Amino acid sequence: MAERSVAPLQHTTLQVAIYRELKHLLLTQRFDPTVRLNTNLLEQQLGVSRTPLKDALNRLAHEGFIEVRARRGYFVRRPTIKDAVELYDLRRLHEVYAVERAISIADPTTFQTLREILEQQRPLAVDDPSDEEYERFTELDRELHRAIVRAAGNRRLEQIYDQLDGHIQMARVYYLTARTTMPETFREHEAIVTAIEARDVREATRCLVAHIERFRHMVLHSLGDPAGDGTGDAEREG
Repeated sequence: MAERSVAPLQHTTLQVAIYRELKHLLLTQRFDPTVRLNTNLLEQQLGVSRTPLKDALNRLAHEGFIEVRARRGYFVRRPTIKDAVELYDLRRLHEVYAVERAISIADPTTFQTLREILEQQRPLAVDDPSDEEYERFTELDRELHRAIVRAAGNRRLEQIYDQLDGHIQMARVYYLTARTTMPETFREHEAIVTAIEARDVREATRCLVAHIERFRHMVLHSLGDPAGDGTGDAEREG
């Protein structure tokens, strides 16, 4: 059977590139969540036409990062308290499994990777960081948690976690001011990594859960839940 020719995927490739750039801009707080996204300006800034831009925006809307309002356009989607509760429940479920699995199969390279990320984060863990220091600290925060998930050796878990992590990052960058807690966050990271290096599953799990729960509480509080326990808008959400 003769091979069939395959047409170049130029439009698809461009749409993916636009999608990735827009997602990066979303996750680094480049858009005002109270203002409609200016598609004309985005076309000019990205140097693209309307069709692939709209395709990328619609994909982000489908994934829940932005919302489309009838006759008004695209807006950054604000997570609800219910969203945050579900996201942090899933984060805890996936990361606890990952750390248990990682400890059981980890080799010295895994430990070295985690320690290197941690040491890059150490000098940034200050009380009054610059914008650049805060952004880099946050990048390394995500990198450390992703490295733990990757160390579990489960490709599908990584894919699921990538989606989950994006939504958690959205809640953090737009609705959480965590600059003053960077030293505490670093100490928690160091405790997690030290326990993993010691192959102490119980201690690593304890430190990880405490770390996740502290951020859950802060995010929920920033979303309008005074108790930070996920009950703040229970009546409004049914």
